[in-house]
This record gives sequence, C-alpha cells and structure tokens, in this order.
Amino acid sequence: MNRAEMTRRVLLLEAARDQIDAKARALREDLNADARAEYEEQGSAQTWRFDIGTWSQGISKEAPVVEDPSVFAAWVKGRWPSEVMEVVNPAFQRALLARLTPMGESVVDQRTGELVPGLAVRPGGVPLTLRFKPNGDALAVADQHAAQLVAEVTAALGVTDAQG
Repeated sequence: MNRAEMTRRVLLLEAARDQIDAKARALREDLNADARAEYEEQGSAQTWRFDIGTWSQGISKEAPVVEDPSVFAAWVKGRWPSEVMEVVNPAFQRALLARLTPMGESVVDQRTGELVPGLAVRPGGVPLTLRFKPNGDALAVADQHAAQLVAEVTAALGVTDAQG
C-alpha cells in the first residue's frame, strides 16, 4: 500500500473515530437528560444499576467559583503575594475556595468579613453529569467487542496490523 492510500485510510479511521465519539456523547447526553428529568420529577439523585455497572448522579453543592480570574488574582496578590505568579497557585486556590462562604450571590471570607472580588456562587442542588462505574469485567468485554469491530472495519479498508 502506498503512502497516499495509507493517508486516505488514516483519514477514514479518524473520521470514523470522531463519528463514534459523537454518537457516544449524544447517548451520554440523552442519559443525562433522563436523569435530570427524573431528578426534577422525584427530587432525588438518580442511581441506575445494571448487570454491567452503575450510573450515579451527583448533586452540586453551593460553593464559591472563580468568575473573573484576573480580579480574583489581584485580590489574592494583595493579601498573599507569594501565592500568585501569573495565576493563583492552584493548590492554594482550592484550599481558599474550600474555606470561603457563599452569601447570596457574593462570596465572603469569614475570617476577615471581606467580600472576595472575582468570585461567584455556584448554586447547590443542581444535578451533575452521570458517572458510570462498571461491574466486574464489563470493560474487558466491551474492549473485546470493540476490538472485533475495529478488526472488521480495518479489514474492510484493507488495513492490516502490520500497516497500522
């Protein structure tokens, strides 16, 4: 097989991968929509158990989030200059956000009573994206089926293992 043909097959395989990824994303979005609808209807996070694994839905907690990174970094720099380079040290930011308190739409440092600029409040009680935890060998079985499908597709394209 010449390089031009190999290139055509690479493009086909990459396009197939992208389309498969898009279909998987759409299915996940449908599952998330179902979970959100059931959350609205039932008022509780969803857990769906199957023989191959479990889908679970988290619920957000009200928490401070960075709304304007430059304003927040300037505020941190004024108080803890060693924690700011071009951005706030990520470990420090996580620790600081964990101890700050949402108050309405503002965020307050309870130690100083100060409103923290550049932050907003992420609302609590909002359903999060579903997470899947496979049971037993579910991933290995899926991997075997996917390998078979890939072998069939690549054989149809005339791509052998030696050719990638």
